Amino acid sequence: FAGEGQGLGGSAAYVNDLVAAGQLGSVRAVINLDMIAYRNSPAFDVLLEGKAGVSAPLLGLLAGLVPQYTSLVAYTSTNPYGSDHIPFLNKNVNAVLLIEYEDWFNPW
Repeated sequence: FAGEGQGLGGSAAYVNDLVAAGQLGSVRAVINLDMIAYRNSPAFDVLLEGKAGVSAPLLGLLAGLVPQYTSLVAYTSTNPYGSDHIPFLNKNVNAVLLIEYEDWFNPW
């Protein structure tokens, strides 16, 4: 989505459009990949971030798939913050963010 760094403009507009059209219920899940390709620690890692209750099905599924199909070290959080999954979570849509675990070390 455009405008993520400027206040989630694109994803918020998309969710608002879905609501206005009565189509938000057609969204079964959202997987948001953000900052996923920079190695910022000795281990390759990923943070799976969702919202308690809302994201439990998708968060659990992805947390189980990561070690099964990758060599990534996976961390989970149910304290969502600042990416395009937030507008979906605010409307109780099952959404998960996958991001570099220590994303604050990414200079880009």
